[in-house]
Amino acid sequence: MRSRLKRGAAVTVDAALGVLAPLIVRGRPAVANPPHPRVLLVRCDHIGDLVMATAVLEPLRAVLQPSRLDVLVGPWAAPLLVGHPLVDDVIVYATPWWSAARGAGGGSRLRALGRLPGVIRRLRAARYDVGIDLRGDLRQIFFFLALGGCLERVSTDRTGGRRLLTRVWPFDPSLHDVEKNAAIVGMLGAHRSTRLAPPALPALPPSLVQELTSASGPRGFVVVATRGTEENRTWPTGHAIRFVNDARAGLGLGTVYVGGLADRPSGDAIAAGGAPLLNLAGRTTLTETVGVMARAASVVAVDSGPMHLAALAGVSIVALFGPGDPRQCRPWAACTRIATTGAPCGCIHARCDVHAGPGRCMIALGPELVLSELKVLLDTT
Repeated sequence: MRSRLKRGAAVTVDAALGVLAPLIVRGRPAVANPPHPRVLLVRCDHIGDLVMATAVLEPLRAVLQPSRLDVLVGPWAAPLLVGHPLVDDVIVYATPWWSAARGAGGGSRLRALGRLPGVIRRLRAARYDVGIDLRGDLRQIFFFLALGGCLERVSTDRTGGRRLLTRVWPFDPSLHDVEKNAAIVGMLGAHRSTRLAPPALPALPPSLVQELTSASGPRGFVVVATRGTEENRTWPTGHAIRFVNDARAGLGLGTVYVGGLADRPSGDAIAAGGAPLLNLAGRTTLTETVGVMARAASVVAVDSGPMHLAALAGVSIVALFGPGDPRQCRPWAACTRIATTGAPCGCIHARCDVHAGPGRCMIALGPELVLSELKVLLDTT
């Protein structure tokens, strides 16, 4: 019901903006790109979405030769771009709508809303020639591209906003998200590169390196992330316990658990069940997490931010899919195995319609299958 109401509200708002568009934006036709433009790229949603968006940075640099390329991101993902060689400035803003999606309370969302006019003023002062929203989010097209004063406004019509844009890519849900991003910037003439652009990784602290060494087995260690952003994407704790023990006994691999602070109890629960692991959830920065993954024999992760971070690390990945669709959001990495009992399972909501906690499809995804997929990767890499 909530989704239907949101869709109805979006359609109504989009229709109103379509009428008001001539008063909001200058609808100049999309012609040749301006020389050395000032470019704004908007990707302020999830960590995994930002990871996949890095594939457009080099193509935009190559074709537009911008005088500057700035990126608007949420604070949860910003460390991946701070100091990035392809980005001039990182504009950090937690939008009210993506803060809500991450479980922020009403007071936090109100404070974020209060900061929105200041963000718009900052964008207008920067006088961007080209603004690109990779999500096709009506709110972001309106606030950041239109009210932000971007002369060329580029996105897709995923949730509306066509009348506010100068270049519109007709949304194709069948494509992988990396391919969707490439198609959007392709309207500017950028070649459709699908190579992720990793950040510059700092050296890991010596104490952390020592912990990783101590946690390793004879063949090193595997990084594990089993808690999904949504409840039904989480892999059951009992499955994870069996997997960790079998990886040590059968493959000679220690286990390192990663994630944010909210994931730490999940790692503790696995350890409390008798599985030997090093729980780094909430202890490492995003770039340190990528650095830890780069040292691993492989990564085993549910459909989540850590799964995409593993793609940045250039390590082999076993990706656990249930409700999500791997055709659209699998990790963009060459050495990947998809472990699933039939994704997408059809349970599209944050909670499984027929089972509390981990989705029924994730319960059916036993540790034996995941272990066999991991063995395939270890034998071929």
